[in-house]
Amino acid sequence: MGAFLHQIRRGAIGLVLAATQLLVVGVWLSASQATEPAAPAPTAASHKVIYVPPKRGAPANRVGGGSRGLGDSMASVWVIAPQETGLAGTEQPKLYWYVSKPTTIRVELSLVDQKQVEPLLLLNIDPPAGGGFQFVDLAGNGVKLQADVDYQWSVALVVDSDQRSKDVLASGTIRYVPLPPAMQDTLTRESSLANVAVYAAHGYWYDAFAIVMQMSAGSPQDQELIGYRADLLKQVALPDSGN
Repeated sequence: MGAFLHQIRRGAIGLVLAATQLLVVGVWLSASQATEPAAPAPTAASHKVIYVPPKRGAPANRVGGGSRGLGDSMASVWVIAPQETGLAGTEQPKLYWYVSKPTTIRVELSLVDQKQVEPLLLLNIDPPAGGGFQFVDLAGNGVKLQADVDYQWSVALVVDSDQRSKDVLASGTIRYVPLPPAMQDTLTRESSLANVAVYAAHGYWYDAFAIVMQMSAGSPQDQELIGYRADLLKQVALPDSGN
């Protein structure tokens, strides 16, 4: 009888040890699962719209418009253009530029076919009454771009007409490429943010930015439009006024 009870006690002890081992393993598994880093949750796209530069292998050729050491009182100017040659889907696009503050200095805008000597357009512009975004409409100036030709356009603050080396100059390049039929089928008749996305995805910088600015003119405080503008500018390494 004693031997029988001894065997029962040994069996009970074995069950307790087995249960303890299972408990330890369970606790270890729970702890390892708790400390293992979770897979990152999918996040929303970082951009409202994606600008995809044309794949032409062209080097960056945009020139900035700092004040060139003329002091903080001097305005800066930028052309609103990508670093490489941007596309326009119309032969008479609008060319947007930006001046950091009001200025009394004369502004000169030029548009040049890089294979020609004489500029296609040379405008003397009255000094902007206020800083911010400005534009020149080629249609209003009777200028048409030829298809598949690279043009350089520049905006200069002419500090001294007799010493043009003092100009505060910014320039970029543009190429008119007629819209492919398949792309035209995806565009709506009215200006819309959907059209902005289509133009930007196909490298048509000038059309995408023009739509945002045209829509903003009617709703200057629209935060969605402000966000689209800022996002486009950020992608081509240009500052945004935040206005």
